[in-house]
Amino acid sequence: MPEEPPPPSVEAMPASVDADGALALYPPSPSPLPPAPQTTREYRLRAVVVLIALGAFLVFYLSLLFGAGYLVYAAATAGKFSFFNVLAIAGSAMLFLFLLKGLFKKNRLDEDAMVEVTAEEQPALHAFISRLCEEAGSPKPGHIYLSADVNAGVFYPRSVLSLLLPVRKNLVIGLGLVNVLSLSELKAVLAHEFGHFAQSSMRLGRYVYSANQVMHDMVYGRDFWDRFLNNWCSIDLRLSFPAWGLKGVVWVLRKILAWGFEGINKLNRSLSRQMEFDADLAAARLTGSDALISALWKTERASLAFNMAGSDLASVAMHGTHSDDLFYHQSRSLERIRKLLTEKPDLGEQHPSLFKDYQPGQAPHFTAEEETAADMWASHPSNFDRERNIKQRYLALEADGRPAWHLFGHKKKLRTVLTEMLYEQGGRTAKEVLPAREVHRQILEERQEMEQAEHYHGLYDDRFIAPGPLSKQVKELTEAKERNELDLDVLRALAASHTGSALEDLMKRRAELYRRVGILSELDAGKLEGPAARKLLGGDKRVRASSAKKLLEEAVIERDQTDHTIDGIDRAVFRYFVAKSAGTAEGKELVRRYRFLVRVQKQIKKLNAVDVKLGPVLAALSAGRELNQADFAYVVETFDEARIALLQVLDACSSTKLVPLAHLSEVRSVRDFVLPEVLLEPRPEPLTGEWVNQLMRQLGQVLGRLRKLHFKNLGALLHLQEGLDPELFKATSQDA
Repeated sequence: MPEEPPPPSVEAMPASVDADGALALYPPSPSPLPPAPQTTREYRLRAVVVLIALGAFLVFYLSLLFGAGYLVYAAATAGKFSFFNVLAIAGSAMLFLFLLKGLFKKNRLDEDAMVEVTAEEQPALHAFISRLCEEAGSPKPGHIYLSADVNAGVFYPRSVLSLLLPVRKNLVIGLGLVNVLSLSELKAVLAHEFGHFAQSSMRLGRYVYSANQVMHDMVYGRDFWDRFLNNWCSIDLRLSFPAWGLKGVVWVLRKILAWGFEGINKLNRSLSRQMEFDADLAAARLTGSDALISALWKTERASLAFNMAGSDLASVAMHGTHSDDLFYHQSRSLERIRKLLTEKPDLGEQHPSLFKDYQPGQAPHFTAEEETAADMWASHPSNFDRERNIKQRYLALEADGRPAWHLFGHKKKLRTVLTEMLYEQGGRTAKEVLPAREVHRQILEERQEMEQAEHYHGLYDDRFIAPGPLSKQVKELTEAKERNELDLDVLRALAASHTGSALEDLMKRRAELYRRVGILSELDAGKLEGPAARKLLGGDKRVRASSAKKLLEEAVIERDQTDHTIDGIDRAVFRYFVAKSAGTAEGKELVRRYRFLVRVQKQIKKLNAVDVKLGPVLAALSAGRELNQADFAYVVETFDEARIALLQVLDACSSTKLVPLAHLSEVRSVRDFVLPEVLLEPRPEPLTGEWVNQLMRQLGQVLGRLRKLHFKNLGALLHLQEGLDPELFKATSQDA
């Protein structure tokens, strides 16, 4: 496999500069500087409405807090202490604590995934940001953090106190974003963040953010308080009846706060869009109309490359090998994306903004049809709307194209430290840490082993292989060969009946049928309107809400028939290659790999079924919904079934011999590879979040590694078959 051109090494990156040097790197702003953008009357009116709603929430919250405090006082001074008096004090104190903890609770970003950088450590970065804050009219951030993400943002401590007391914002900059941006683009991204606070009317966003987080934590968050209350409820009813009453009171309070949460968010939704537009204009005022749009375009590619690099590194991390530089692999993935878009223009036609390079100027880059935003702007307006807003009054400015890495010192150390943090965050343990270039060579080897040639047209991409009963067919074909009754040409013709263009058409039809079933299912369930479904299905006039059920049944039947036809290809291919290689070493390896494939698929199917059943359960738990007795029993039963299924799969893996696969020569058995640790103990009483998290971690690890074994073995199997008959799948249906 030819390698993509390597990105520059860390040593070849720009040298570190001091604070004075950073000012020389600061991209010039328009001269004269345009006036700051002004908010509209409608926007200010909406801001006042949201502010009133926030004030009402604060009054309501403090009233509850003082009321709960008075209950504690009343219970404590009611008279002589008695058994019931003590229980009343305990219950009212618990209610007071429930409300009080929201006042002080802070839920900052996970600092385990970030590293704070001071002015002494990164003088150029701090000087650059200070200059930008001064120019934007924004206060300086309280702290500056670096993360590995393709992101940049400002965050506050999350507590009710931040509604009452002034707090300084903190800035986090993702090196996954720095890795692709120029100095002008980084200035634009940061200017957007500081633009939220450059005008007094925009400061309302802090209050909305803080109030939302506090209400979200109180309504949906569960912590030590809830665990204590649940434990209290689990003891003798004569001691726990106040806890049950308190549980009902808290349920009502959470419902009321949930309504408030939804209400403020509905009011704020109309505000947030305009706040983003105004922050964009604040950035364009300092960097011109192109820098931020160019950064948005690069962010899309950078996010995709970051995810691709993460997937590649996770694959080799299964063998205990870690890289010392995630961002090297992100750059490699960017080169791969460029190559894919060059080799497969149809991908670019589906995603034009990703395909074409951004060209500065008034002409729009993003299209109205592409309404999905990049990850870092997930709660923002579409890129198309943002570009139209920024370019309404186009401001040209020559860009500084030098890499944003100019602003960072100790680059190699930063990249290594944040890479290690990302591995630790994923709970991965390294046997050895290798230079990124060496790890990339392993990634290429794995990719070559697992990727499938284009002439398969996706036949083996997202489905289980169905070769039929292996032992029976092998015996039948062997005996037929011994009797000289085996016609290899007939078997090859059957296998080749769906290859070349015929296979391509069949796989396209299958993909379209799965898409049709999905759209009709949403229409039948009332999740999609008839006109929208018709448009998605190419204007099919039969598609209406009233006919959805019938059309869905027809599509499901046709889809299943198509899958049955494809399963027939699997059986025909297996029979042909077994017959062709019978009595040879290749034949023995072929059958061995098919047996391994079927066994691994069986375990994947079992865990897939568990995964599907766990989905709604985890969604209900993550939403913080109160469960009745029947629901809780179902949750417990589902977790028990998941552990039993995991135990059965591991037992099956213990008796499954591993076939030769790249980078797995040191693994003794399938069991050792999929879960090189002890299976968690049976469910404790009561059920704990720690146990559930461990179960999900082990389940995800086993399922992911079984899938990897499946694709690695499948790649080796296809390579073996192509060695026996290189032209089979390259033939056209007419040739066959």
